[in-house]
Parts: sequence; C-alpha cells; structure tokens
Amino acid sequence: VIYMLPILEMLASKKWEQSTALVIFPQKALAQDQLERFIDFGQALRKNAKIGVYDGDTLPEQRTTLRRKSTILLTNPDMLHLILANHSMWARFLSQLRYVVVDEAHVYSGVFGSHVSFIFRRLNRLCRYYRSSPQYIGCSGTIANPREHMQKLIGYSVELVPPTANGAPSGERLVVFWNPARNAKTGKRNSFFETTQLLTRLVSDTTFRCLCFVRARVSGEVLSKSVVDRLVETKNG
Repeated sequence: VIYMLPILEMLASKKWEQSTALVIFPQKALAQDQLERFIDFGQALRKNAKIGVYDGDTLPEQRTTLRRKSTILLTNPDMLHLILANHSMWARFLSQLRYVVVDEAHVYSGVFGSHVSFIFRRLNRLCRYYRSSPQYIGCSGTIANPREHMQKLIGYSVELVPPTANGAPSGERLVVFWNPARNAKTGKRNSFFETTQLLTRLVSDTTFRCLCFVRARVSGEVLSKSVVDRLVETKNG
C-alpha cells in the first residue's frame, strides 16, 4: 500500500524513536488486515517499533502499552474521538506525530463525513498544542474530486498525486471495446454468448490471466459454468 512508504522511511531513519504515525481506517477489519504488513516491514527493518491496533476490541492492558510506547497506531474515527478526549494521556504520541493516514477517504461523506471532519479539526488543534505538524496522506481509489474532498475533510490545503504519477513498472495495455454482432433473425445482440466465447478463448491461452466483471453474482456463476463446459467440450473433442 502506497501510504506505507513514508512511514517505513520514517522507521528507517535514525530518529524513528522520536516519531509516530497514525493510520485511520473506516472499519476495524481493515486495520486488522493491515497490521501484519506493518509488523512484517518493521521486523524486516530490524526496528523494535511498537505497532498495534487501537479499537473497541483492544484489551485494557494493551491500550496502556500503546499509549506509552506505540510508534504506529492503527485505529478508526470513533476511537480517535476517544483518544482526543483524553489527549493528556497521549501527549507523547501527539507531540511526535509525523504522519496521519486517512485510508478509504471517499467513505467520509454526508453526515458521517461531517462528523469525522470535526474530529480531524480537533486533532489539528491538539497537534498545534503539542507542537507537532503531521503530514496528512489521503488514499482513495473511487472518488471524482479528491483534492476538494480531502481539503474539506481535514481542513488543510492538499496536493493531489494523480494516478499518472505512478512510477511503478507495468506491462503494455490494450483496451478493446467489444460490440456483439446482431442476430440475423431477431436483430438483437447477445453479449452473454460472445462473452462466453471470448472468455473461453482467453482462458485456453495460458499466457493470459483473465478477470471478468458482471452485474450480478448469478450472472458470474452462469458465465463461469458456461466457460467450463466449453473448455471440457474442447478438451474432449
């Protein structure tokens, strides 16, 4: 995940023990999913950093340890609200805060988004109080107005990093728009039939990895069965 890079760079620095990072997910399950990745990277860097999830399932003794020693804290907006309400207990963490990651930023819209935006403004005020100036990193794959959205959400101006700025290596891409032929008798187009034929041919060629999107699960199941049946017929024939 792209937001891990600056945090890992922080861990790799000489002053990592005086730096903290806050990663905010809209759901507890997402935080638990990313926890192991952070721990693995931390171990790979040979840093004895305390990395943990702070949510409603965190045990009391674990919460105390995270308040006192955490370097990277994974949480959600509701728990951040509680953290800020008891900010004096988090003075060490807030005073050393370098990064605030807002994952799945598009989720914070409507009434929920307004609620979270005020939580971020409280966080900003307390960071100024504890003399820290963290950098926000917002991530979203499905949003039409990322800059405007993030600015309203966190209360700061932001710099947009467009997808075209991705420097990762990738293979050549070919985009094809397939228009099914009309049936000579009915005059209608049978997209399902031609999709089955096309997908069967692509799957038969082991050089391709295929991913097919359909509107409903039932359509996917029917399409999958049709392709498998055709592959069996081709093999037996």
